[in-house]
Amino acid sequence: MDVAPRDAGAIRKPAWLSKAGLAHGWQPSGRYAAVATLVPEAANHYGMEFGPANVGLHEVSAAVEMADGTLAITRAERVQARDHPAVLPPERIGHYRIELARGWLYHGDRQRALRVLRSARRVAPQQVRNHPMVRETVRAIAHAEPRPSEDLRQFAAWLGIES
Repeated sequence: MDVAPRDAGAIRKPAWLSKAGLAHGWQPSGRYAAVATLVPEAANHYGMEFGPANVGLHEVSAAVEMADGTLAITRAERVQARDHPAVLPPERIGHYRIELARGWLYHGDRQRALRVLRSARRVAPQQVRNHPMVRETVRAIAHAEPRPSEDLRQFAAWLGIES
């Protein structure tokens, strides 16, 4: 039975609900994690990228969409401990790091958020340069800083954001 295509869309549901403000307190379903164990890691059936790694990334995404930085960081630590990003394509890793940067921003660590954005840039530079979430995150960091660092100014300039 090929479960990957059917369940790949289902794991996105928590992030969609979170964006709509309907998933406060959502906890990841053990079902997705259990089904993901049936799929070889790094499987990419029909471009769905369903497996344990992607389930973990969607758990982080849902926490970020709920603006719960602490929960996002806690979930990200589990993702990192399992070395999940290593099996994913650069675009997926880049997007994960973009979301993780928002998680760090919500958690209150602006410097860590910028470091994560720089690491996303190393993996997927075009994606980072053109992603609206990156621009929003950089603007939020700059707005919160009493005096933006040279590193932040350079990153913003690379994005084409005027100071």
